[in-house]
Amino acid sequence: MQAVARDNAGNAVATGISNLNLTTAASAAPTLSIAATPASVAFGRTVTLTATPQDSDGTINSVTYFSNGVAIPGGGLNGAGPTWSFTYTPSPTGTYNVYAIATDNTGNTAISQVLNVTVRPNNPLLDDTAFILQTATDIAAATPNAVQLAAFEAQLASGALTRAQFAANFATGNGAFNNANFNQISNALAAYWLLMGEWPTTANYLTNLNNIFSLRGSLPNVVGAIIGSPEYLVKYGATPTVALLNNPNGVLPARTFLARLHTGAGLGAPSDLDVLRFMSNDTANVSLGIGRGYQPAGLNTAIAEFISIRNAGNAALIAAGRTAALYYQLNRPTVVTPQEAAATTNTVSTAAQVATRIVALMALPDLTAVADAALKDPLYSFRYVTITRQPEPLTIAPRSGAIFSVVAIGAPPIRYQWLQNGAPISGANSATLLLSNVNTPQAGNYSVVVTTSAGSVTSNPALLTLSTAPTRLGSISSRGLAGNGANVLTAGFAVTGTGTKQMLIRVIGPTLAGQGITGFLADPNLTLLNSAGAVVQTNEDWGTQVGGAAAVTAIQQATTRLRTFPLPANSRDAVVLATLNPGSYTVQARGAGNTTGVAIVEVYDASIALTGPKAIGVSTRTNVGSGENVLIAGFAVTGTVTRRVLIRGIGPTLRIFPGIATNSVLNDPQLTLFDATPQRRILATNDNWASGEDAAFIAAATAGAGVFPLANGSLDSAIIIMLPPGSYTAQLSGVGTTNNTGIGLIEVYDVDP
Repeated sequence: MQAVARDNAGNAVATGISNLNLTTAASAAPTLSIAATPASVAFGRTVTLTATPQDSDGTINSVTYFSNGVAIPGGGLNGAGPTWSFTYTPSPTGTYNVYAIATDNTGNTAISQVLNVTVRPNNPLLDDTAFILQTATDIAAATPNAVQLAAFEAQLASGALTRAQFAANFATGNGAFNNANFNQISNALAAYWLLMGEWPTTANYLTNLNNIFSLRGSLPNVVGAIIGSPEYLVKYGATPTVALLNNPNGVLPARTFLARLHTGAGLGAPSDLDVLRFMSNDTANVSLGIGRGYQPAGLNTAIAEFISIRNAGNAALIAAGRTAALYYQLNRPTVVTPQEAAATTNTVSTAAQVATRIVALMALPDLTAVADAALKDPLYSFRYVTITRQPEPLTIAPRSGAIFSVVAIGAPPIRYQWLQNGAPISGANSATLLLSNVNTPQAGNYSVVVTTSAGSVTSNPALLTLSTAPTRLGSISSRGLAGNGANVLTAGFAVTGTGTKQMLIRVIGPTLAGQGITGFLADPNLTLLNSAGAVVQTNEDWGTQVGGAAAVTAIQQATTRLRTFPLPANSRDAVVLATLNPGSYTVQARGAGNTTGVAIVEVYDASIALTGPKAIGVSTRTNVGSGENVLIAGFAVTGTVTRRVLIRGIGPTLRIFPGIATNSVLNDPQLTLFDATPQRRILATNDNWASGEDAAFIAAATAGAGVFPLANGSLDSAIIIMLPPGSYTAQLSGVGTTNNTGIGLIEVYDVDP
């Protein structure tokens, strides 16, 4: 055997010749298959790996399991047959390539197939199992056993149980759930309300009052911790003691203290008998409604009995305590930063804000509704760092640009750090990463670390690869209202490169009737102009061409080749098949006899090959209305490579062009980009182009495309996005219900080389 290495100049060097001796094995090699149950698990849960080896002429000595090419600790099994099982807890989150190697008694080996084992994020917002475990801990301080967990997972997955119902069930002790922990928290919070006349701030609840809630199993101990806290002393100026309560002329007589308890419980002022019982009742008499007094039982016990006995039927206080407990345990109302306050109006930091929130929650019909509201509150999401859209792999042409983006939610400010092959990229600290003039050194895996006050999460890696396969915008179209004068439907496009390019151009009007559009242009005329304004070709009825029947046949063949919908032979739609030199062109669509209506202008690259000149974009200008009169641009990315596409919706900036009246433009346009799936998924939206962190990218792409710039702060809209091969639709409309019509321009540009 010999190996030869060649460099890029064609130079070669060869190794020496080695001999390879092959001998017949003394015994047959074993076979091996494995299974993973389950193949997708929540973080921290186990996977059972089961190997089934067979050896036709011997025995299996060992099986060793591997994950991502490394032997799993403890995963080497000896003499465990006939079924070789191993319990495996993969960590951290991600996808693991798991396989096994079996060795027989003669040393022959077999390698199993590779299985993908996925560990889901340890995030209750994203994963049902994580939600079940965290919520059970929050509310019941318990962990469901394996049977319960499997049942809960199945119920949530099927929709038989909602997340809000699950949380409320734990709180109410519905079914087999033990709600003692939740009741203790509720009682502790009710005690705090009775004694303080307010709900604890987050700092009190999570930090200063930890001792209270660690003692929640003993209500007298909770009471003692509250009345002995600095917060109580600061608010009332005196810590209650038996001596103070017994002195009717002191700073805190029993009547004053009991009046505070009555106010907190929503009761009337205490009577003389109430005060006497509170001070000196000798027996726990439920019929008296107050329990023992503090003289025989102690102050802490007397107050605890006031809560548990006197208020046993106090539905309002019970509801308040339970509502507050569910809110605190699920939302952990945080002391907000200025950034958080700007991000949501639902954050709370003061006792007054907490009280307002709990009052609003108490107005809901039951704890299920309370849990639903709490789980939808931004504060709940602030407890975690959640990536809602991962960076996506890209395959691009050399020298092209690449855009990676991530969408994350959590407590502001959210911080980002992009990595290439695990190494931090200097200055890459936003949700979007832009790479330009990409070549071999930039290829590899890209990920981003997202950090909030709750912690850090690393995204899935997105692989950037290079390909020389040709890809481009293959078809571009616009739909809008074709009017007269300045409101004629006008579409522009450019052909770049060298040589000529065959383009199929259509103006569709009557055939739109079959697509449910009622206000279509009944008899469109098509005029194709070059950059000098000279007429290149015209057409009114596509079945009547200057070139006669041969030209009609060529149009039909191009239509079939491009797989676009055919036009009826006698329709009055307009079409030209033009062979064009590189340059800029304009298509005008207007109605015969000054008629108006909705029309589609379509521009197709009709060339068979993807090499040579290319059409790089389309721009369409018309009066933008609402409903079916919004302006729509459709386009397709052909080939196999992702392209970087710039889409602009222009309104206010059109005032710089002569012939367009200042008050006739679309004052505040907005763009929405859809894919071509039946669901028409929204891929991106934009209102004001300079408002996002990709404004610098848009400005650079605009300059690279050689089109007029947009003023910083203008209300025009723009999107820059990486798009894989497929069909897309961009829609331009007005923002809101006022000033939402006028002349608008929509542009789609391929901004890659």
